[in-house]
Amino acid sequence: MKKVIIIIVSVFFMSFNMTLIAQKDTTEFEIGKKKLLIIDKKTQKENAIYNLEKGKESFEKEIEAANELISKQKALLIEREKLIIEKEKLISESERLHGKTEDLAIKKAELEKLKVELELQKANIEANKKKKIAFQNGIIEIERGIDEIEKGLAEINDELNEDGNDIVPLNKSIKKHFNAHIAGFQFGIFNFLNKSQSIANETDAGIVSLVPEKSFYYDLKIFEYNIPLTKYNFGIATGAGIQWNSMNLEQNILLKEDENGVLYGEIIDTSNKIIKKNKLNAVYITIPVVVEYQVPIKKRKLYLNVGVFGGIRAWSKQKQVYKTDGVKYKDKKVDDFQLSPFRYGVMAGAGYDDLGIFIEYSIVPLFKHSKGPELYPISAGLRLDF
Repeated sequence: MKKVIIIIVSVFFMSFNMTLIAQKDTTEFEIGKKKLLIIDKKTQKENAIYNLEKGKESFEKEIEAANELISKQKALLIEREKLIIEKEKLISESERLHGKTEDLAIKKAELEKLKVELELQKANIEANKKKKIAFQNGIIEIERGIDEIEKGLAEINDELNEDGNDIVPLNKSIKKHFNAHIAGFQFGIFNFLNKSQSIANETDAGIVSLVPEKSFYYDLKIFEYNIPLTKYNFGIATGAGIQWNSMNLEQNILLKEDENGVLYGEIIDTSNKIIKKNKLNAVYITIPVVVEYQVPIKKRKLYLNVGVFGGIRAWSKQKQVYKTDGVKYKDKKVDDFQLSPFRYGVMAGAGYDDLGIFIEYSIVPLFKHSKGPELYPISAGLRLDF
């Protein structure tokens, strides 16, 4: 982590003669025969380690959730394999006793459907295994980053101690200096504005008309970079994170493209299935840049920030959960769905200490030009800072 803040300290001590000497990485004070070195780089590295450790905890929770899901999916897979074996025996016995009948043909069709669903279940298990491996690799990279930063801290401590100077520890007073509210977790509702910049109705949204109370926004930012413009309460900040848009579709449709690449919705036959969920999910890698002003209140801070953000779509999928004959099934389709590959917009936030609220609005439409409804994503909710 590069040096972000140069700490300027004003010391008033009427009984001693003080000389201020600026160095590359330190601010040095001479008070009589004592030397005090205040190291900002050390504080920043300690902040970086704290944020990385928080990110590691989040990844570990994701791995735990993936393990639980894989375990449940494997149990369901075993049950479905047993069901297929039993149906194969019944079909074989029926064919031996009664020959080829219309009822036998129906049973064979049901058997083939079960086999297809079995392969989909296997694919889901493999996808969750890959997700688990990705988070495990992420933890390895985080641990490497922590090791590198800790080496840097050791070098700083060696530099401070080589002349026998007194070191003023700053890790206990980090919050006294400018530290913006970028790194953290955001959760809120997700919706669309139409081209007139009002909340989109069913006519505006068309095939992607949402169930608002079931459509959510998630955002996790691990990295943060601060540039103070004043000593303590005003500055610029940026970072990086992952944004997840979970859009619960109101209509029972499967999203497809026609010969011209225009998105349309194919109506799902619900005569033999009950649709429980029908979602379009999209994940973006985002980078925000905000200007933030803070007002100290005792040992905490009230803050307000405004800024812009940019993002690139990482992946997207449509997920359906339904029941047939009392059995629960999940279908997933990974595609770009003609979603805009890039997204940028404006954002604002306010809060007190580690708890706040936010709002974000994309000035780029959800879909590519003329490939889907003209809709502009908007989200608002709560944020928790690391």
